[in-house]
Amino acid sequence: MISDKKIKNIIFDFGGVLLDIDINKTIQAFEKLGIKGLSTSDIYPNPKSCFVALEMGTMSTREFFDYILENYPTDKPVSQKDLYEAWAALLLPYKEENVEMIKKLKSENYNIYLLSNTNYPHRIRFLNNFTRQFGYDMESLFDKCYYSDDLGMRKPDSQIYKHVIEDAGLDPLETMFIDDTESNTNAAEVYGIQTHFLNLKQGERVVDLF
Repeated sequence: MISDKKIKNIIFDFGGVLLDIDINKTIQAFEKLGIKGLSTSDIYPNPKSCFVALEMGTMSTREFFDYILENYPTDKPVSQKDLYEAWAALLLPYKEENVEMIKKLKSENYNIYLLSNTNYPHRIRFLNNFTRQFGYDMESLFDKCYYSDDLGMRKPDSQIYKHVIEDAGLDPLETMFIDDTESNTNAAEVYGIQTHFLNLKQGERVVDLF
């Protein structure tokens, strides 16, 4: 149990840890638009350059969708809204138990942060989804949220962990980072951050850690 450790700060990954995702839903949504040939491995965990660029904020949403249509052409007319909806299809509804867990940790005086490899269209959608589902701003749950597309760096780039630790003024030895990708937790350990690799394949749930 993480609560047994001398931890004051908790940094959560987002997709897969706090929010379930299903990449197949986006693949299927693109296929309905006539956009075929994309696979889950194109998007995660070994994304092609366009997905990396989108997560790094070096490619705009419009450029990303143009890239998709150029490289995976379709005979059907496809609007930007169609593409946006298909791209967002992988974001599943929030689990209330995860939200309540964060609230409980805040009430116990933990400092709570979010560190996510994400992209602008997903970020807008998952923030809006939270507000529609719960009626308030998701970011209010955290002391601060760090997004790859906003920072111009992404996990497991070591600089992103350095930035978070320095920006938030955290002691790495008092900080726990939870992520469902082992290369990300391994990279965080270089800075002395305590980590937990959430093994989703073995059925681990983040709520079971506290």
